[in-house]
Amino acid sequence: MRMRQVFDNLLSLLNRYVSSADHKEYAVKVYNQMCNVKSIIFHFTPRIDAWSTANHIPSLTEQQVLEIVRTNYDSLTLKLEDDLDQYERYQENPQNSTFFTNLVI
Repeated sequence: MRMRQVFDNLLSLLNRYVSSADHKEYAVKVYNQMCNVKSIIFHFTPRIDAWSTANHIPSLTEQQVLEIVRTNYDSLTLKLEDDLDQYERYQENPQNSTFFTNLVI
C-alpha cells in the first residue's frame, strides 16, 4: 500500500488516454489489466488503516502488514484472466514505444 500513489497516478493518466483518441487502444488494454491491482488496493487499504487506528500504530512494520494481508486474503476477490497459458511474444514496436514514452514523461 506504500506505492498506492504510484498506481493512483497511473490510473489517472490512463483515464486521460482512454478518453482521448491518442493511443486509446493501448490505454484500454493497460487499464483493464490494472483491475486486480485496483481490487487489491481497495480491499486492503481500509483494513490496514483500521488496524493501524485500532492499535494506535501510525507506521506498521512489514510483518504487521503481512499479517493483515494473510488474515484478510480470503475475502479478496480478483478477476480471473482468460488465456493465461498463452502469450504474445514481445516485439519492440515503435508504435507502442511512443505511447509508453508519453506515460513516463
